[in-house]
Amino acid sequence: MSYENHQRIWICLCSPNDIRNIGGAMRAVANFKLAGLKVIIEPEVILPEEELKAYSSGAYQYIDFNRYSNLIEATKDADFLVGTSRRTRSHGHLKSYQSTDLVQLMQSCRSPHILFGNERVGLSYEELDLCHALIEIHSDASFPSLNLAHAVVCLAYEITRSPSQKQDKTLLDEELVGSITKRFIPAQTSSLEDEAFLRRVIEVCDRIGFPSGKNAETYARKLRSLLRRAQPKAGDYGMILGVFRELDRLQRLSQSKRSDSGQTESSKEQ
Repeated sequence: MSYENHQRIWICLCSPNDIRNIGGAMRAVANFKLAGLKVIIEPEVILPEEELKAYSSGAYQYIDFNRYSNLIEATKDADFLVGTSRRTRSHGHLKSYQSTDLVQLMQSCRSPHILFGNERVGLSYEELDLCHALIEIHSDASFPSLNLAHAVVCLAYEITRSPSQKQDKTLLDEELVGSITKRFIPAQTSSLEDEAFLRRVIEVCDRIGFPSGKNAETYARKLRSLLRRAQPKAGDYGMILGVFRELDRLQRLSQSKRSDSGQTESSKEQ
């Protein structure tokens, strides 16, 4: 990734517990000249400005720093979300890649965001569900857990080091390049559209009882994963939602006809 490109990358800390880690992440963002830092944290949590300045060694005043109460709002302008993990694992539609793959994962993106989870439990399933890929930060198996701020530094360095410093210059496998790098282009749907689609599908499926005998939310999440693999562009979710709106309308119409029919039969009997 070129120097210009990595200035478009945002770091997101999801529910951090320790203000010192926020300060350390600020310093990393300044050191490697990334786009900025977003912290998703409860509104009642106080982040004293003087402490942020101290723990960031002064970087606080040199970076773009924003706080949000929810991840959807924080990533509404993102076109690619990368989740981080201290170990390789899978989560629904997500595939896990090495940190050395990070540059190629994001090379076609306009505004990629890298998500780091809570110090104790990592990213929640709800947070992972918004991600397009998962990155493993390699560490020794005997003591794999990384400090949150250190993890930010590790990936920031991986993003910005020059090609001559990379020992492994081999291209990623064809599936990764074809399905990830070429796929996530500026026309990607936003997190807000993504979440609105999910909620609307769940709402309609609950109302019409589809799929029969199965959990509507599980079905909706699988459908969203399928659409992501199909490279949804702006407006595509709206077209699919049109189908669900029509199913909802037909279901209501059918119920109305049955109700009218029942009333007619009742009148005849009287």
